[in-house]
Amino acid sequence: MSKDALNCFERAPQSYDLVIADLGMPDIPGDTLLTRMLEIRPELRILICSGSPFFLASLPKALEKQVAFLQKPFVPKMLAEAVARLLSDDKPAGQ
Repeated sequence: MSKDALNCFERAPQSYDLVIADLGMPDIPGDTLLTRMLEIRPELRILICSGSPFFLASLPKALEKQVAFLQKPFVPKMLAEAVARLLSDDKPAGQ
C-alpha cells in the first residue's frame, strides 16, 4: 500500500498538493514515506493521522505551516477542517 502510494507520487509529484498518511502503514513506515515525498516536493502539504500521539514540535520549524496532525479517531468534519487549514495560506502555527 505505502509502496504503491510512493510509486504513484514519484511518477507525478506535481499532481499532489496534499498527502494524508498514517504513521503506521505496511511496507514503508509513514514517517519514511513522508520524508521521501518531501525530498521530491518540499512544498507538499501533509496531514498525519494516527492513533498514537505525534508532536508537531518534533518536526523542523520550516515544516510548521505545511504539516498537521489529526488524532484518531476523528469524524469527517475534523478531517475536512484539517485539510482546509492546510490548504489555506493563513494556517496558524502549530495547527
